[in-house]
Amino acid sequence: MGSDWLDYPDLSTSDGYLYASVDDVTAGGLVVMRISYKDMQLPAGNTVTWDFTAPKNGKSAVASHLTQNATGTMYWAGHDDNSHLRVFSWADGSNRYFWSAPRPHNSYANSDYTSKAPDGQYWYAPRPKGDNITSAVHRPGELWFAWTAARDTTFAQPYVIIAKLSDSSFNVTSELEVWNSNNAYAYPALAANSATSEVAISLMWGGGGNFYLNHAVGFLGDFVVWITTSSDVTFSLNTAGTTGCDDASGGAVTGRCTRSGDYLSLRRVGNSSGLFSTLGYEIKLVDPTRSTDCVTAPGCRQDVRYVEFGRPRDTRGGELIP
Repeated sequence: MGSDWLDYPDLSTSDGYLYASVDDVTAGGLVVMRISYKDMQLPAGNTVTWDFTAPKNGKSAVASHLTQNATGTMYWAGHDDNSHLRVFSWADGSNRYFWSAPRPHNSYANSDYTSKAPDGQYWYAPRPKGDNITSAVHRPGELWFAWTAARDTTFAQPYVIIAKLSDSSFNVTSELEVWNSNNAYAYPALAANSATSEVAISLMWGGGGNFYLNHAVGFLGDFVVWITTSSDVTFSLNTAGTTGCDDASGGAVTGRCTRSGDYLSLRRVGNSSGLFSTLGYEIKLVDPTRSTDCVTAPGCRQDVRYVEFGRPRDTRGGELIP
């Protein structure tokens, strides 16, 4: 990869390897690399082997993440278009990786991701695209791939799609949505309980004109998520002289730009655990009596929160995390 620009890193494990992925921005494709646990345990001075995929083969999977809870094979995926998913696989015992033919699923919108906060600013600014596979998880016989879809005539706000696929045929068996007509959901991250295979989720939410960007966690199937943050302003900057900042309003607001982050991660606490850990964040005014936005001094700050959560049986009967 030489001096190529690398971005959007991710880590996961299989039975025999540590896997890492990164976007080769210069080449325009995802690169997946791995090193065996055996090589990682070699004494200093020994030669270790890293295996790499070619970025030219991963153009559909740009900004996608690796599968959590993988066993003897690592998986990742990308969209060929808004109704077809392509799955990549790399078995521990093989020196070759493979990709499937495009697998059809329900079509979704991928153009209007705008999400308005109470202060009139727009918080959701996906990069480099809205529908990259931000998370994936393996369950017995299944692969779950998650991404954010744009609003359309059915869904009034941006929302999360989770496609369930057979881990052998890669055919889509079912899909579910995480949605609310009053607010957007975005940046889904998934992981599974190693004993029960129950899937947990970490995600951001907000918008609809009534809610600021915030973080939440939960379990798929509960039809509820638990809020972990309490933003009171939208992060925004003056566009003049600012780089790495996006117009998230679709032209509705001039002179301001924002970044809402690119993805979340969710991991089990320990190798065999029903506890999960993640990071979320909130945007808070430094002094609400002196300014009502991030541009006017003293402005705003970002508070990052480390969150652990699980079912009561996994938290040893502890109190629910607020």
